[in-house]
Amino acid sequence: MSVNVSPSEVAAPATLPASIRASGALKLVVVHTDSGSAAEDIAEGGPLRVRFPRIRDERLEAILINTAGGIVGGDRLEFRIEAREDASLGITSQAAEKIYRSNGLTSRISVSRKAEAGSELFWLPQETILFDHARVERAIEAEVSSGASLAICEAVVFGRDAMGEKVTRGLWRDRWRIRRDGKLILRILAEDSITLRSAVLSALEAAGTPPPRAYSL
Repeated sequence: MSVNVSPSEVAAPATLPASIRASGALKLVVVHTDSGSAAEDIAEGGPLRVRFPRIRDERLEAILINTAGGIVGGDRLEFRIEAREDASLGITSQAAEKIYRSNGLTSRISVSRKAEAGSELFWLPQETILFDHARVERAIEAEVSSGASLAICEAVVFGRDAMGEKVTRGLWRDRWRIRRDGKLILRILAEDSITLRSAVLSALEAAGTPPPRAYSL
C-alpha cells in the first residue's frame, strides 16, 4: 500500500545531524520450556524496549515500547522477532505509534518475524497514526514453518479525527513478504504511488491488514 505526493509538493530533504535522528533495533527470541514460553535472547538498542507483564499463561506476552514517543523524518527502526519450536508468543505495543510531520526526510521501519514448527506468533500492535506530511516506508518479512501459526493485525489511521486532524499530504509505503517453508505465499509491493490531496484523503480515515494481493491507495 502506498500513498504519496508529487515531487513538486515535497520540499527538498533537510539534513539533520545523526544525533537527532533516532536509530533503534530490537531482537526477541522466545523458546518453549517445561514451564511455558520464555525469552531466550533479548537485544535492545536506541529507543526500543520490550517488557513482559506477569501473566500466568503458557504463552509469553510482550509489550513493545518506543521511548522516543513517536517517529519523525529520518528515523530508522528495526524489529526481529523469533518464536522457536513449540513456543507461543503474543506481542502488542504500549501505545499507538505516531508518525509525525516530516521536514522532507523519510522514516524507515523494518519488521522481521520467524515462527518455527509448532510455534504460535501473534503480532497485534496498537494502530499506527499518521500525521499530516508524515513520510514513512515499512518493510514486513515473515518466515513460517509447517505446523506453525502466525497472526498479524496492522491498522493505520490517517489523522486523529477527534482532534480535528486530517492527512492531506504525505507518504505511506508498505512492503510485505510472507514465506512458508521458504516458499513465498504472500507479497504486497507498493511500487506505484498516487498523488493525494485533501479531496482524495477526506474519505480515507483508516486502513487495516491488506488482503493477499498488491494494491495502492
